[in-house]
Amino acid sequence: MLSCNDINLQQIHIFIMILVLKRNTELSKSILIPSLSAPRVTIMNYQLANRSTNSLQTLSKETWSRILSLARFYGWQPMGTLPPYIHNLRKPTYDAERVWDGTYLRNEGQTVQAQDALLLAMALEMALDDIPDINPDRGPSEEDLPEWLSPVEKAMVRDGLEEHEQMALGILPFEYFAGDGKQNLAEFIRFCTLGEFVIS
Repeated sequence: MLSCNDINLQQIHIFIMILVLKRNTELSKSILIPSLSAPRVTIMNYQLANRSTNSLQTLSKETWSRILSLARFYGWQPMGTLPPYIHNLRKPTYDAERVWDGTYLRNEGQTVQAQDALLLAMALEMALDDIPDINPDRGPSEEDLPEWLSPVEKAMVRDGLEEHEQMALGILPFEYFAGDGKQNLAEFIRFCTLGEFVIS
């Protein structure tokens, strides 16, 4: 059995960071208290749809936010979205009292115009050369975990790492899209070149 003096402080720090991260996320209940009767927490996704080509992109909230940040870093100037079209058919949701704010960050059926989508694609295209082709080392491996953890605790930490590897603080968009994510970003760029799309 290990004494307190034998425990690597870095391992403890990593373990504590993982536990804090778990407690501060929406998924904490489903990860820390697995139960067959517990409701599953739904992560908000964005469905981006190009109506003219029937193309669809599904992005997590985190990915969509990082795409927008990366594009802004490379010079994209958002034009703002058009208000949700479906609402305009029935009763205008946005009128003189409530003006549409042009946001990209809600999924209400707003439209990104073709010119804006093309400018977004151009900015992201410039970023591709600066994004590494290999997956970065984003966290501790099995041997980095403290030996005093039980197998169940190690499994919880492993599951937490897999679920939350992208949510770690301090990951830059270049690192976020590195490796496997770079191909996904390239596919999104192609999607943007198809024209206007709806965020829902």
